Amino acid sequence: MTPQQLVDQLRRDTGDLFLMPDIPTTTLFLVSEVGEVCDCVIRLMEPDFLRSNPGVTESNLLANLEMELGDVLLMLATLATQYNIYLEDALCRAIAKVRRRYEEAKNEQAS
Repeated sequence: MTPQQLVDQLRRDTGDLFLMPDIPTTTLFLVSEVGEVCDCVIRLMEPDFLRSNPGVTESNLLANLEMELGDVLLMLATLATQYNIYLEDALCRAIAKVRRRYEEAKNEQAS
């Protein structure tokens, strides 16, 4: 299933109960979830963190990162739904933009 299909299925299953009440609330939750992703990445990059927290393993941190990334995707999907934007379309456009910029930079280097 695509991310949009998963969100649509969740909406059918929950009767829209998972959706944030409004766009500002969704945006705040999105920012909060991105912050949690940053915390996970910082812990993974800090070699002393695992040494000073014997009960925590890299595997635990990666599992937590995966969960937080899922939360970010859900908030992005919620925000996209509130604006009637399909995530796949937005992702395809972003990839096309990166490819275009890459080609432009490559052409500049060649000339």
